[in-house]
Amino acid sequence: MASLRSTTSSALRTSVARSHPRSSENSAPKKSPSYSDGLNLLPLIDVNRNSSSLASQNYFPLMGSKRKTSDKVATLLVPMFKQRGRAGMIRLGEPFPAKPAPPRPVYRNIIREALNVKDFLTENPQKTYTDAGQRFNLTRARISQLMKIVHELPGPFIEKMRSCNDQDALHAFSGKTLLKIAAFETKKERQRALDTAFQQIK
Repeated sequence: MASLRSTTSSALRTSVARSHPRSSENSAPKKSPSYSDGLNLLPLIDVNRNSSSLASQNYFPLMGSKRKTSDKVATLLVPMFKQRGRAGMIRLGEPFPAKPAPPRPVYRNIIREALNVKDFLTENPQKTYTDAGQRFNLTRARISQLMKIVHELPGPFIEKMRSCNDQDALHAFSGKTLLKIAAFETKKERQRALDTAFQQIK
């Protein structure tokens, strides 16, 4: 009876030692997990399987799967500038650059041109208005108008405007204005019109 108990206890000890090898675990050094060990834990994918079998194992999402979508609206405020004109240009973000100021026009001295034509005809009595037009690159009608201005307007006014370079005065006494004044019948009306024009300049 005693021998049976000793045999049974030794057998139990042997089975417990095999199922729980404590001595081997304590003696062997612990190994830290590495990247290769993590790869070994990943499931192996058989490339020979079709896409449906892979999708059934949740490796890839199904193409026909429904996903919930929501519309999102973003508001972006951008300043808009519009340029007046025929083209009607529009620019976003920055305004159009300022236009440069137009250059001030330079008015011609009609009296000086008329005196040049008069001197040419006086020095060349055989020349006609047509010849004078070819000489100064003007039409015959323009030559006739210049001669009318010189002959009809007062002498002191002609001498005063000969060397005038004032742009305001030259703008006031344009060729069109001088022809209107020269068309008056009397000298008093012409002088009165010239005095009124000078007062407006001042």
